Amino acid sequence: MVDPYEQKIHSNLRQAGIQVDDLHSGSSNIGPDMCAHLDNNSSLFIEAKANKSAQMGGTSYRYDKLSKSLTPVSPTKYDDLIHIAILKKQKEIDAYLDKLGVTSIPLKATKDQRSELKSLGLQAAIESHVSVPINFLIDHYNKKGVYYIQIGGQGFFFMGSNPLKLPIPEISGEMRVEIRLGYGGGKPGTLVRTAGLRVQGRLKTSNTSPYTLENPDHIKQLFMNGTSPSVP
Repeated sequence: MVDPYEQKIHSNLRQAGIQVDDLHSGSSNIGPDMCAHLDNNSSLFIEAKANKSAQMGGTSYRYDKLSKSLTPVSPTKYDDLIHIAILKKQKEIDAYLDKLGVTSIPLKATKDQRSELKSLGLQAAIESHVSVPINFLIDHYNKKGVYYIQIGGQGFFFMGSNPLKLPIPEISGEMRVEIRLGYGGGKPGTLVRTAGLRVQGRLKTSNTSPYTLENPDHIKQLFMNGTSPSVP
């Protein structure tokens, strides 16, 4: 299912006369939310988030109770901080694994097992969080070649670099990294699902941009005719 906010921004780009690739269903950990093609033959990769409280950037960790190993699927500069936050919940993680009868994460559980563990509060007990610099977000998207982000209610920003030299501010603020045991979706009728130790960022920012992709006129000002205007 296509995210409604992404669909809104996608429609605005096309309304403004920008060529943009079709949206993909579901979230992607590999590519950007959308890819626009500008008149000067350059491509514009965009992340679109409905609001500043949306999850932005993240990875997952592998954990083995027997060897006590904890390994990020995608390493970051802030793994030491994240490790500390996860290990503060090691007792709770081990209790969850013991109840399920497994020794590592990722893990698999049936619908009944998930319901029981949730009702006992064992899943919620694993949840933790830690504050990290905004570069957690910037590095995550720059690795995918994405330098621009649209945030509902805040506007359009660049992240780390501004290759198109647009008259927009750089994203700023702090990131709250949230840690939880999250189950993935399954095919209809599938009772067994896989869970990972998810690490997701959530932005804390108050800055705003003079431009927003929620306004087709702003899009035309930024990208049409191959020029970028001065900030109004």
